Amino acid sequence: MHSFALNLFLFIGLPESVVGQVHAVFRPQVQAGTELPPFLSTPLIYVDLFDWVAKDDDLDMWIVQRHMVSAPGGLQRAGAIVPLVNVTFAVELIPVYGEKIDCTVNEKTSQEVYSRFYLNSFADKELFESLRAEL
Repeated sequence: MHSFALNLFLFIGLPESVVGQVHAVFRPQVQAGTELPPFLSTPLIYVDLFDWVAKDDDLDMWIVQRHMVSAPGGLQRAGAIVPLVNVTFAVELIPVYGEKIDCTVNEKTSQEVYSRFYLNSFADKELFESLRAEL
């Protein structure tokens, strides 16, 4: 498996749009003579999910945060396995830094250190129009 931890995506057209962080792209393998069901025959991705929080009217950007679930030992990130063909946009997330920026954070760790992000809908015209129409 390859890790694509900084790649983010957006599904448009589901009951609501979903933002996720891709951690793995894979395709199940079976023994010779065995067939996979059609829904498993295309590449799949494992993602961490984000929730929509609010729209920041001053910046005109949506805020998303990691979807967390209760687990033994505390909260953990919620994930899902989805078909790669469901991905409609690559998106850019900007950490919500708060009052003070953590100086140890860089482009490789910002997705792991922060839990709230601005969804930069201005980076792509089609994304901007899709979010405006749907949300």
